[in-house]
Amino acid sequence: MAHISKFVRPGAVRVDSNQEKGKLENVAFRNPDGTMVLVAATTGEEDASFKVVINGKEFHYSLPAKSAVTFRWKPINASGRLP
Repeated sequence: MAHISKFVRPGAVRVDSNQEKGKLENVAFRNPDGTMVLVAATTGEEDASFKVVINGKEFHYSLPAKSAVTFRWKPINASGRLP
């Protein structure tokens, strides 16, 4: 919880989450300043590869078994401003 609180700020809103029990679990938040945070964890014995898509852009990541990762980014829309 202490780790997540460094990235997910007070007033953040959960925007999406997925759970594949025993595989990959994740949750995404939008902070009040517009930054996005994605926390993903593998809860099983196998590595998990996944793709994150936002505003038509994507990235891929491979997460080892029984580990977690946090991504934080400031999305930019077509006008160059925060959405």
